[in-house]
Amino acid sequence: MVQLAEMGGVEPGFYVSQCSATTGVTNDAWDQRRYVDASTVPYAALPNLPHVRLGDFGLIIRNSTGDSIGFFFGDTVAGSHLGECSGAVKLEIASERNAEDEGFSFIVFPGSGTGTLSQAPV
Repeated sequence: MVQLAEMGGVEPGFYVSQCSATTGVTNDAWDQRRYVDASTVPYAALPNLPHVRLGDFGLIIRNSTGDSIGFFFGDTVAGSHLGECSGAVKLEIASERNAEDEGFSFIVFPGSGTGTLSQAPV
């Protein structure tokens, strides 16, 4: 979907960046304001992890520097690969060019969220 000026698009002409985490501002799938802002909200895509649900929390640590950021699981991904995150994570702890290719540790807290993303923590 492309944002349209006549429909109140935040950035007309750009695609709507969808994820499972919503803001509660609107229920319109075509409205970018429906979804959390990946550039400011640190979240990760939930892989197939036992006992972990959407909305659960965790901590990401950049191994080379010790920098860290808290996050919540705000989207889903197929398979068991952990590491797909919002741009806010990169901007906060790995902003240098290609820093996202370094090693990161994830500490996950199963059952720490509500188990639903009807309105994500922002």
